[in-house]
Amino acid sequence: MDNKAYCENLGKLVGNLHSLEFALRAFLHKQNADEPQANHQDFRVGGLVPENSFTNYDSLGGLIEKFNAVVELTFRVALDLVALRDMLAHGRIASKSEGLFPMELVKFGKPKNKMVSVEAVAIMDAEWFKTKINLVYQQILKVVKASQSRGWNEIGEPASM
Repeated sequence: MDNKAYCENLGKLVGNLHSLEFALRAFLHKQNADEPQANHQDFRVGGLVPENSFTNYDSLGGLIEKFNAVVELTFRVALDLVALRDMLAHGRIASKSEGLFPMELVKFGKPKNKMVSVEAVAIMDAEWFKTKINLVYQQILKVVKASQSRGWNEIGEPASM
C-alpha cells in the first residue's frame, strides 16, 4: 500500500463511521417524533438549539445502544465498532519498516504506576482496511433497512463501498 491508497482507505473508513453516526441520529430523531427541531440557521458559534437526537452529546456507543434497544434483532448494530472508532480517534500510528507501510495502529490505556497498557494493535494493511470499511458499511445498511422496515425512506441508501 502506498501513501495515496492509505489516505483513501482511511478516508473511506472515517467517512463510513461518520455516515453511521448520522444514520443512527436520523433514525433516532424519526423514532422520537416529538423531539424539538433545530433551526439550521442557528448552527453558528454561540447559537443555541434545542436538544434532540441530532444535537445531543451522545457518543457512538450511546447511539448504538439506543438504536439497538428499539429495533429487531436482525437490525442491531455491532457495539464493537466503538472500539474501532476509539482506536482511530485516540490510537497512535507507527511503522516498523523504512518504507512506512504497512502502518500499525496502537491504542494505549490510562497510566497506572507510571506504566501504560497496550489495549489494541492493528496492522493497517489493505486487507484490514477492506474488512473494517465493509464492516461499518454493513452496519449502515442495517440502519437503512431498519428505517425502511418502518416505512421511513429519509435516511436513503449509503454510498457504495
